[in-house]
Amino acid sequence: MRDGLMPIAAAHGVTVESIDIDAAGNEALAARWGEWVPVLFAGTPEADHELCHYRLDRDPLIAALAAMPIAQDAKIR
Repeated sequence: MRDGLMPIAAAHGVTVESIDIDAAGNEALAARWGEWVPVLFAGTPEADHELCHYRLDRDPLIAALAAMPIAQDAKIR
């Protein structure tokens, strides 16, 4: 997923942030999303705005990027 995501994110000026759900402190994320990894979110996982899981689905990603306000700190996770 990451390999397909990076060029799209770069073309839209968006930062991609990876979260290791197995890291200490991420137990709630592991409990909620562990079976769906990799999962791509617009915003934070806590906001629960899942774009896709397992593999990259370009259509929801492009739609989310088009709807994002232009900001230097825009991120997808």
